[in-house]
Amino acid sequence: MASTNNSANYQPTQYALQVGGANNALSSLTVGTNGQVLIGSTGANPAFATLTSSAGSIAFTTGAGSLNLDVKNYAATTFTPTLTGASTTGTTTYTTQLGNYTYFLNLCYVYGSITITGATGTGDAVIGGLPKTINASNGNIVGCATLSGSSWALPTSCTDAVVTGIANTTTAKITCYGSGVAASNLQMANAGLTLVFTLMYPV
Repeated sequence: MASTNNSANYQPTQYALQVGGANNALSSLTVGTNGQVLIGSTGANPAFATLTSSAGSIAFTTGAGSLNLDVKNYAATTFTPTLTGASTTGTTTYTTQLGNYTYFLNLCYVYGSITITGATGTGDAVIGGLPKTINASNGNIVGCATLSGSSWALPTSCTDAVVTGIANTTTAKITCYGSGVAASNLQMANAGLTLVFTLMYPV
């Protein structure tokens, strides 16, 4: 960037930019106002853009084009996780329903803790109430799960469990694994359980 400075006409607030090859003419550039930044695009001269923000996003706009950066919300925010049956929702009696999540750009990180004393639902155990829809075009998303204080029975020969976020939903299931057996989902039981889980997924 060079300042236009000659004996006939000195304007300290006028500038020019060399755009393209060394033999191209200088393009005049007016000075931006407060709160503007200089951005460019292919095939066009750089121009000052106004910085605006609303609803958790930052936008740079200039002329007919714009650059949007959606920063969303990366502060800790709460949600209320649930645990119900896939076949029959039933009624779950909770003593703890704790959920926290953070998200930035297209990733959401979720922490949940659920303690129940009983549940009348049937079928696969379903964690509900996730704060953002899981945008997973390539399949489901796997996270960590810990079951404790439980009289729930794991599927036959299963010894470990993970939480599996279901693509295009706000739900997850608890998938159980063991040596030499196929993975299967944890089934609902009318008994006490403490479940702690974490999951990170695209939104």
